Amino acid sequence: MESNYWNIKAFDYDTHLKKSENAYLKIIELIKIEIDKSQTLLDLGTGTGEIPIAFADGVMKIIATDFSQEMIDIAFKKSKKLKLDNITFKVQDCYAQNYGNEIFDVIIASNLLHLLDEPEQFINSLKRLLNKGGKLIIPTYLHNESFKTRFISKILKFKGHPINTKFDSISLVEFITNCGYNVEKRVFIKNIMPMLFVVATRK
Repeated sequence: MESNYWNIKAFDYDTHLKKSENAYLKIIELIKIEIDKSQTLLDLGTGTGEIPIAFADGVMKIIATDFSQEMIDIAFKKSKKLKLDNITFKVQDCYAQNYGNEIFDVIIASNLLHLLDEPEQFINSLKRLLNKGGKLIIPTYLHNESFKTRFISKILKFKGHPINTKFDSISLVEFITNCGYNVEKRVFIKNIMPMLFVVATRK
């Protein structure tokens, strides 16, 4: 992924999220069901930190990472303004997870898979980081769900948005399963570009 693209997008990223506000509120609501106060979380592709900031009071510790320095700078300023002391924001490539084995209770990668040219490598790399019984929460845009979504996807791609992998609700579940996970929950979220909220555990 191009960090320069996301550094530029960082300045209007929150405005962009407002267009899908109801969908993101639904994601946050569903995540809150899956977490508790004793847990340590890893949030990958955090953007400007909207999702982890929304549930920071519901967990013990969050490490939130993004490829873009500008995204992380904005996220850090938000958390500092809210006086949140349990989120650590880091600039990090999502493929380079230099953490120990079995140290996270929950890993979140929200709307990240479609941006990756090697999503299988990415999702496989997360298994060793999850505690036994740990959860992978992976809400994902469904660019291949229908004629309408494929059309929208083509327009986004034409405008320069980095779309490298396209899923529909069936192929996403199959992909996660084939990568060695048990899909425990799936929730379809309506949106301009619909999403599938998936919770999985490693096999």
